[in-house]
Amino acid sequence: MTALFQILKKLTGKGIMRKLSIILLVIAGHGRLFAQRPCIDSAAICNWPFIGHTVISNDGKYTAYTISSQKGGNQLVIQSTGRDWKKVIHGSADEIRFSDNSHWLLYNRGIDSVGIFDLLGDSLRYIEQVSNLSVSNGKSGPWIACQTGKDKSKVAVINLESKEEKTYEQVKSCLFSPKAHILVMETETLTAGIKSIQLTWHNLATGTDTLIAVGSELSNLTFDNSGEELCFLTAKKQGNSTNIDLRYYKAGMDSASILVNSDTKGMEGKMVSIDKDIFFGEEGNKIFFYTEQQRQEEKKEDSTIEKAHVRVQNYQDDTLQFERKNGPYLSMVNLKNDQPVIQLGQKNDNGFTLGKGNHMVVTSNGIGSPSDYFWRPSSRPDIYLVSAKDGSRKLLRKRLVLLGDASFSPMSKYVYWYDRLDRNWYAYNIKTCSLKNVSYSFNSFVFGDLNHIGHLRINGDGMAGWTTGDQSMLIYDQYDIWKVDPDGIKLPVNITQGYGLKHHICLRLTRVNDYGDENNPHPFSTGDTLLLTAFNVTTKANSFFKLPLSSKGALIPILTDPKLFYSPHVTAEFCGADQYLPIKAKDTDVYIVRRMSAREYPNLSVTNDFKTFKTLSDLRPQKNYNWYTSELIRWLLPGGQTAEGLVYKPENFDPRKNYPVIFYYYERNSDALNVFIHPVWSNGQMNIPWFVSRGYVVVVPDIYYLPGHPGKGVCNSIILAAQYMAKFPWADARRFGLQGHSFGGWETNEVIAHTSLFAAAASASGLSDVINQFEGYLPDDSYYSSDHGQGRIGATLWQNPESYIENSPIFRADKVTTPELIMHNANDGAVPWIQESGWYGALSRLRKKAWMLSYDNEGHTIAGEKNQQDYTIRLTQFFNYYLKGALPPIWMTQGIDPGSMADGLQIDRSGRIP
Repeated sequence: MTALFQILKKLTGKGIMRKLSIILLVIAGHGRLFAQRPCIDSAAICNWPFIGHTVISNDGKYTAYTISSQKGGNQLVIQSTGRDWKKVIHGSADEIRFSDNSHWLLYNRGIDSVGIFDLLGDSLRYIEQVSNLSVSNGKSGPWIACQTGKDKSKVAVINLESKEEKTYEQVKSCLFSPKAHILVMETETLTAGIKSIQLTWHNLATGTDTLIAVGSELSNLTFDNSGEELCFLTAKKQGNSTNIDLRYYKAGMDSASILVNSDTKGMEGKMVSIDKDIFFGEEGNKIFFYTEQQRQEEKKEDSTIEKAHVRVQNYQDDTLQFERKNGPYLSMVNLKNDQPVIQLGQKNDNGFTLGKGNHMVVTSNGIGSPSDYFWRPSSRPDIYLVSAKDGSRKLLRKRLVLLGDASFSPMSKYVYWYDRLDRNWYAYNIKTCSLKNVSYSFNSFVFGDLNHIGHLRINGDGMAGWTTGDQSMLIYDQYDIWKVDPDGIKLPVNITQGYGLKHHICLRLTRVNDYGDENNPHPFSTGDTLLLTAFNVTTKANSFFKLPLSSKGALIPILTDPKLFYSPHVTAEFCGADQYLPIKAKDTDVYIVRRMSAREYPNLSVTNDFKTFKTLSDLRPQKNYNWYTSELIRWLLPGGQTAEGLVYKPENFDPRKNYPVIFYYYERNSDALNVFIHPVWSNGQMNIPWFVSRGYVVVVPDIYYLPGHPGKGVCNSIILAAQYMAKFPWADARRFGLQGHSFGGWETNEVIAHTSLFAAAASASGLSDVINQFEGYLPDDSYYSSDHGQGRIGATLWQNPESYIENSPIFRADKVTTPELIMHNANDGAVPWIQESGWYGALSRLRKKAWMLSYDNEGHTIAGEKNQQDYTIRLTQFFNYYLKGALPPIWMTQGIDPGSMADGLQIDRSGRIP
């Protein structure tokens, strides 16, 4: 600084010199303040602001969002997207919504208050002591209905535009019709100890009331699309049984009629299921509901006779599950004729999808769990096309392993699906009864690295949608988009012209709220222009393109940004990380997006062209703390393959110092270079900002698995990443640590069973015995399996027992020299508790340095805030001792008596060594 003053003195006059001196002093002071920024602590986490639920008005002129923190209070922000106008309302706000005409914002304020903000009049009104707010929009303006009063027995009905307001007594529940011209109300009165229930049809336009049902318990009230018809269920007890009726009402009828009950033709031995939804068909002439077998009155068993209670399985069974899907079954009644009730569902159906016009249903039928599919072919589901006319069904394909469900094309000319076994898309032409593999014919149809995230990447990358008239399917490959003929006659066309593959850019449709999803694709016409989000897998830059669907359409670049807006390609398996889908106004091309990087908070912006952006929110909590920076690193694996990873450094990083380094991993995360990670308590995964702000460097290496030898691939990826980092003079190789959760927990155990390179390791909810996991059975486990799933061994235990031993750290527990902190909870439904407790037992018996934490009533991750806080503190103390040379806590040196109220978190200053 002194030398700089001398140079400036020679080059400038006294006046200018005085001004520059002040500027340099300010800069120097800023540098001192920068160096003194505090680390992330409990106060930071408790007061950290999060932007929550965000909505945009239909006309795109207003947006509303919440800002909340654990201890710092909540606020609702209502903001103009085009003007410099903003309204901040303090207090909680839930279920935020704009009226259809974009004049009003409504929200729940606490548990018994509603806020109504007039956007044109800039005024706010509260209705106190209310619940169950309903909003509907009609020609006469938006109506709201809410239950009021201390006992919530009244309903206030208000027209926000005309200010018309009505109150109804003794109302139990109410429901608006879709067009807001009808309100049905369920009222309940008690006279001489006798309860009476009535259902009233109230015409909001005329003010007239019609009593349409009396006497029975009501449920499942459902309007048709026109709002002129209503169906619902009534329940009436008779002795030890309950009679369920499906009732129907249409405007103009005197009262609702019984449409279906147990005496209806087609309902022999069956009853209406009260536990499932009922709904009108698309054209309003059918009602769909569920049926089940009539419940027989249970006979009382003779308590003097002792009876065995056992369930038996047979090796010839199609599944390991004891439970079979025996209903309820989807059924249908036709309002236009006297046709009997038609049962569409059958035993072991797995859900359904209705076609356009509700003339057909597609369903899969099978009794296996997804975890059975790869080794027990008989458990794989079959695909059926079911007629809604008579319930007849046609088999389309047997024994499939599907990605998602089989679905109808928008016009229901085809049923299509992706087969995960042969990795191809199929389309079935309903008219010609022909089935075509529509993706086999082009070699450039690449589905990606088979070594990538989950299930060996046997999933396709999904669809962008269909073109109008069901003419073409728009299907993704690894980088580009193909236009595919569902009849397989025309050759597929790469409509992005190979741009993605050439530039290593993943091109995907920008999913916003009007585009639907792969299971309900939005049809595109040849005159449409698609908005594509793009992600460069090499540079990690995010960009946007336009793609005209005309025959001469070509990609039009809009924006390339080194930071991140949104990409479905990016996954971030970090505690505190998230992505944000763009939000589009219904009636105009106005979008709310969030732009972020490692150092830039994901604030809200508005755009109409993805070229220029107006910032809406301006939160910068990270500026108050010693934050982090992120860098992309690359190193070589055996065989010359280039590996990638991320390095997170403290914002006050000084290359002249030595830093402890923690390696965190789960599959591949290098694409998350620009994801902003919020500071939160650790739930099993370490929180990167928490540790980096405390002077740690965190490295997140991508994992490159070797099929059949996943553990070897893990060790190569992590150990070679550590050796690469050790070349930097600021990285202290004597103070390298490991932390992983779930599959990353197994990876932690696997690494320390093969190397003594690391000074400390922490495993959470991980595996130690792959053989035990192969033999075990988890009904909800479809992601992990040792042979064909995330375990990646590629063979059964009997086909390759050596590989199961090789990839089970338990067999090398005696080789472990790294101290380890283990966390696993007894209620874990993904990885059995015996996996980590058995691993701890082995290490303890061998007198290895190991500690184990188990939190009551917690599962695969820690959900309770106090438990998260406790785990964060203990994880920090553990690494501080082994990687920073800090004094140990009492729980590490002496342990804690199970019956003691002490937590042992106090520092042990006695000189004891853990």
